[in-house]
Amino acid sequence: MKAPLKISPPSGSRFLSINLKHILTYLTPECDNKCWRIVGKFEAVGDTASFGYNVLEIQSQAERGVSVGPFTWEELKKLAEQFFQVIDGTFIGYGVDINSPEDVSDHDLYSVMNFKSVINLSSVPDDWIIIQIVDSSYWLVFTQNDKIRLRIKSALGDQVYETLSEKS
Repeated sequence: MKAPLKISPPSGSRFLSINLKHILTYLTPECDNKCWRIVGKFEAVGDTASFGYNVLEIQSQAERGVSVGPFTWEELKKLAEQFFQVIDGTFIGYGVDINSPEDVSDHDLYSVMNFKSVINLSSVPDDWIIIQIVDSSYWLVFTQNDKIRLRIKSALGDQVYETLSEKS
């Protein structure tokens, strides 16, 4: 797995200018057919009741080691619209089609991160995409897809860098 892209606040600011729904715009069309789950530490503010999920239920379930989902791409985009802010969270996109009979187990999903939700790059399958926000401070996007990486870098300029090869 290539080094994740780290998205930080704009120069001169201490606050992130983008949220989950913005991040998702950079992942299409490559992620349109992936299954998505929320795993690990999760904290957000929003009104997700109309979507069928309570934010506290998502938080409790994900932190107990039970993933939330699967969501289709369209469902994830709708859910992202309901969040005013995601403070901590890990969203994993995997597979090629949500209608596929083969699914990924919670054990497989949680095996790519440690107890502090730190991603182990050597454990991440090449076709997975992981979006992670840490303490409302920065986003990490883990992907092998060069088109997605270029799209994010082009759109966000100096807010983006590869964490292991440039600056940390």
